[in-house]
Amino acid sequence: MIKPNRYNWPLWLLLLSIRTLCRFFRDLDGLMTAATQLPIKPAYIRTGACKKRGVCCTQIAVGFKDRFWHWPYFRTLIKHWYCFVYNFKCLGEIHEEKALLFACQYLKNKQCQIHWKRPYICRNYPRQYFFKRSNVLPGCGFKFIKRSDPT
Repeated sequence: MIKPNRYNWPLWLLLLSIRTLCRFFRDLDGLMTAATQLPIKPAYIRTGACKKRGVCCTQIAVGFKDRFWHWPYFRTLIKHWYCFVYNFKCLGEIHEEKALLFACQYLKNKQCQIHWKRPYICRNYPRQYFFKRSNVLPGCGFKFIKRSDPT
């Protein structure tokens, strides 16, 4: 985002307002996602703890379904959304995985500068799927074990 000065402050204020509104919807989406997952028990249980290495903040993958991956304009829109709203930097595309790779720009010296207000995508890492095992990055302190009780 541009930095304010005496010449561009109206544009800066407009962009800040738009970003704030987008972040409100982002956070509302995260809250609704968390609420809908409450009644479902996943097949795998997340164990372990964060080792605070920042690995997950430098390799954020956003996956796509096949039908959406083949639309380059949609990928571009998603890239801009994550860069503008989340303040991520796009590192590229992983075509084999149908994913975009990002790095968070709030990470300084392996410390999150917005830890207390970090978005749901960060709070919920590694993402816990309901019917399959989740992947974790090398060096991550979390792991997933199969639930012995299927209910």
